[in-house]
Amino acid sequence: MKNRFFTLAALIAAVICASFICTDLCGAGKVKYIFVLIGDGFGPNQRAVGEAANGKKLVMNTLPVATFTGTNSVQGWTTDSAASGTAIACGVKTYNGAIGVDKDKKPLVSLAKDLKKKGFAIGIVSTCALTDATPAAQYANQEKRSMRKEIAGDLAKSGFDFFAGGNLSNCYEDPDHGKGEKNMREIIAGDYTIVTKFSDVKDDDKKYFLTNPPHTCWPYCKSHNHKNRRTLAQYLEKTIDVLMKKNENGFYIMLECGRIDHAGHNNDAAKTAREVISFDKTIAVALDFQKKHPEETLVIITADHETGGLQIADQAKLQKRAAELLKQNGKKWVVTCEITPMIKEKKPAAAVVKKLAEQLGCSDFTSEEIKILEGLIETNYANPKTKIRRFSPRDIVDKACEFRDAKIGLKYTTGGHSSTKIITNVIGPGCETFKRDDLENSSLKGLIEAIIK
Repeated sequence: MKNRFFTLAALIAAVICASFICTDLCGAGKVKYIFVLIGDGFGPNQRAVGEAANGKKLVMNTLPVATFTGTNSVQGWTTDSAASGTAIACGVKTYNGAIGVDKDKKPLVSLAKDLKKKGFAIGIVSTCALTDATPAAQYANQEKRSMRKEIAGDLAKSGFDFFAGGNLSNCYEDPDHGKGEKNMREIIAGDYTIVTKFSDVKDDDKKYFLTNPPHTCWPYCKSHNHKNRRTLAQYLEKTIDVLMKKNENGFYIMLECGRIDHAGHNNDAAKTAREVISFDKTIAVALDFQKKHPEETLVIITADHETGGLQIADQAKLQKRAAELLKQNGKKWVVTCEITPMIKEKKPAAAVVKKLAEQLGCSDFTSEEIKILEGLIETNYANPKTKIRRFSPRDIVDKACEFRDAKIGLKYTTGGHSSTKIITNVIGPGCETFKRDDLENSSLKGLIEAIIK
């Protein structure tokens, strides 16, 4: 408990300290370039885990403004990505599931749409599907986030200059399974040129939809051919390049790192660490641009909510052992795939546990933990007629991760979202206006608009 309070105190101290170094980095200027970089499911403890695993300060934590930010939906409930994405994009709190509409289901106008009318070029980037909640709130107006086909239609009509991110087949749920990509192409092909490679994006007047999910490297990737895959940081570099060539009046870029949220839902601390580090490298690209155009560039780093209820139970353990998370071979799904054939073939439980330890990069399971894991594995080897609970390979991986995470000082309390306040960082002209005790996700649009007037 003492360590948990220490972590919170350290975060509060960092936020207060940031407020005293704002003078030189928040100077006045005519804003021409705006970055809104969103970590989905990205709470203060996700930052702490990423930084500890990274072994050095995250660049996002060096910005002059750092403010705790509320995320609850209009009812005061824990938000989902749709309600929070809408609050960030449109400046209005709404109900969970809403995309670009208020609590009465009336359409809202996003900052991106306003800026498009003012002559800015607009780029939307995500590690996830471009019709998923957070990016969709930038351009769509639909009562439910599940209305993927209608959201895709709004994307096609948006007139935004550049979309880049997730696979087309994941862009909306279609009753005819397997036809998602074909249907998506039909909806947007008349308005956007759909490509899968950076080299296919030409320096011309066309509007491009680049569909190829950004890549996060894991140890298992060494055995796969990923040379044509690009990172989220490279996606941001490409987006900047495209928009700079398209429009001399400036640009607005909304970028989402959505896989931090996936890691939280799956209680996957190793994935959290890798995705936070990936997000930070992407933020570094925006900050490098900001250094070249300091009087014209506003960079905002925020989150839609926290996911997983991640707790730091032991700060000392985290600082000492967090780097071990980077030894995990792949996300939980990859680890599960490694042990599933062994369980199907009824390999000795001890051999499965050994494989599991190798995949997780954990060499110090206790004898009691090993006994528990072996027992879970052996439920799959019992006589089929025996009425016992059989634990799946994923159940076994979850338990092993729980043991490993405890050694690193971590604990998850939920597989869903939480109401934990997130942190918003800002640098650029007018950034001091974000230093508020009552900052909410719905405050961001209005504060940005006040700066760029």
